[in-house]
Amino acid sequence: MKRHVARAVVVALLAITPSFAAKVYIDYDDQYTKKVKSFKWVESEELEEDPLMHQRIVNAIKLHLTDRGLTEVESSPDIYITYHSDSKEQVNINTSSYGYGYPSGWYGGYHGGYHGGMSSSHTTVSTWEIGTLVVDAWDAESKQLIWRGMAEETISKNPQKNEKKINKAVDKLFKKWDKIKKKNAKKKG
Repeated sequence: MKRHVARAVVVALLAITPSFAAKVYIDYDDQYTKKVKSFKWVESEELEEDPLMHQRIVNAIKLHLTDRGLTEVESSPDIYITYHSDSKEQVNINTSSYGYGYPSGWYGGYHGGYHGGMSSSHTTVSTWEIGTLVVDAWDAESKQLIWRGMAEETISKNPQKNEKKINKAVDKLFKKWDKIKKKNAKKKG
């Protein structure tokens, strides 16, 4: 009997463990019509926090920009690009009860009272870290924000896993942006 209960607890824990895929959100200035051909990278304060992770994020963003035909320049860019990041801890509390009990009035009839049975509860607490990556692009001439992409993803303790997650999240951001640009081009054209 104890094995079955233990197995049920493991299955319940697996069901509540976070299995997020990166959630991405895009916001942009739909009135911005300039043709963008070049960008300049603007450093953020993130470098001081974790230089290795910072470089992984920068590399992923630059790769996706150059894959889309943009050229990185040191002067006179069409847009400036940077990123910001943050993280927060998520907590999940799950209580499972096993057994049975009869409240008064159901089994006890008019006699009242509690005519219990055997029951027990088990509470588990799981925590994980959620990271948010915000990529900003603003027009070099007007200094107005023209595009913001945000991605949320669980953070691993393994830097190589985080690098893969960063690459996937940035890829999803730019693919979503590509879809929006195509959709808007069809509306205007």
